[in-house]
Amino acid sequence: MTLTVMLVDQNTQFREGLKRILEADGAAEVIAEGDTGKSILGLYEKHCPDVLLIDLNLSDGEGMRSVSGLTARYPQAKVAAISSSSDQTNVSRALQAGAEGYLLKNMGADSIVRAVEAVAHGDSYIHPQMTPWLIAEFCRLSETEERAFYQSDIRPPYYLLTKREVDVLELLAAGSSNQEIAATLFISEKTVKGHVSRILDKMYAEDRTQAVVAAIKNGWVKI
Repeated sequence: MTLTVMLVDQNTQFREGLKRILEADGAAEVIAEGDTGKSILGLYEKHCPDVLLIDLNLSDGEGMRSVSGLTARYPQAKVAAISSSSDQTNVSRALQAGAEGYLLKNMGADSIVRAVEAVAHGDSYIHPQMTPWLIAEFCRLSETEERAFYQSDIRPPYYLLTKREVDVLELLAAGSSNQEIAATLFISEKTVKGHVSRILDKMYAEDRTQAVVAAIKNGWVKI
């Protein structure tokens, strides 16, 4: 089945060249073209293309905002950005706007066609030149998320347990007895037993061992 594509780029010659590439082997058909960000929504609603291929750095400055508005209104929209810039900031902004692909204008014809097909089929495509940055960014975000997890006052499962119950659960995971937990938290053993009982009820655990295993398995406590 032939893919339908909508092109938005302020350079008419580039659009014509891109159209020839996409339609060369009959794999795609360009059914709409535009040159401003403000034209995106109207053209999309009129033609409903399989893929919107757009240079987000348009002269009217509305490319990024228009794509964000489009993907918010039509979450099913498939958008691929195509640019002459491999700047990390541009890539990040494009992905945040809702683009599922980021192509470079100096790509070969076959690569452009494959990238558009990938986005149309629900996959993501990021030019290989950006791969090292993506890996570094993923690692950075993972480390940030992990630090936030362990530094937060109330950690998961915060929707289940109170902060004090989380404290007790962490001490249980560390192997502390009720007496040791009471001494650490400056509360009575009776209060500790009450916390443990509520933890088991909320976690649907039969005993403290089962609760601790579930907490460790789900990353709710650090040991």
